[in-house]
Formats: sequence, structure tokens, C-alpha cells
Amino acid sequence: MSNVKNLAEVPVTIGGTTIQPGTTVNFHRWLVLQHSDSAHALLAAKLIEVIDEEAPKAASKKKSTTDGV
Repeated sequence: MSNVKNLAEVPVTIGGTTIQPGTTVNFHRWLVLQHSDSAHALLAAKLIEVIDEEAPKAASKKKSTTDGV
């Protein structure tokens, strides 16, 4: 999940979602949408900014309570 802010003076569209100028939209599927042509072009032109990008959570490992004895 990531927040994407529109830095442009015009609305921009990514994955069918339009972001108005100066506003921020939360994308639940940003890990997929970031690879789209529109996202690449907007990021390269610095017309959008990704805020609070969350890395995929790693599976938690259970800690052993024994010392292997």
C-alpha cells in the first residue's frame, strides 16, 4: 500500500484512478501499478511522488524457546 501525490498542475491518471493536482491517493496495488507505462512516465517526469511506500511484510519466524538441547 502506498500513497501517491500528484505534483503536476493537472490531473493525472494511473491504473484508472485520477489524482487531482496537489492531492494524495492511496493505492493498495501500488506494487503492481508502479510497473505501468503511465506510472513510469509520471515518476520519470517527477509529476508524482510516492509517499509511505510499504515493503512487503516478511513472514515472521517463530523463535525457538529451546536451545536445541
